[in-house]
Amino acid sequence: MSVQFFSEDISFSPENPSQLEKWIQATCVAEEQELTELNYIFCSDDFLYEMNKTHLEHNTLTDIITFDLSDNQTLEGEIYISVDRVR
Repeated sequence: MSVQFFSEDISFSPENPSQLEKWIQATCVAEEQELTELNYIFCSDDFLYEMNKTHLEHNTLTDIITFDLSDNQTLEGEIYISVDRVR
């Protein structure tokens, strides 16, 4: 199980990342999901706007974009969060 936190084009890290990781892992166990890898990427509005245009063909700002990379047996994904938007 791997839960990781990254920042892209901004300086940000969540408070208590190890506590968040434990909570996410416990939630996966409770939901009977095998977690392979889950990446949280914190970024700016500009970065997420460009991702929204490029990958989803949406010409709007958004707070979160998720990419489900799971197969039928394991949970894997990326969660991009605009810190500007969610504050």
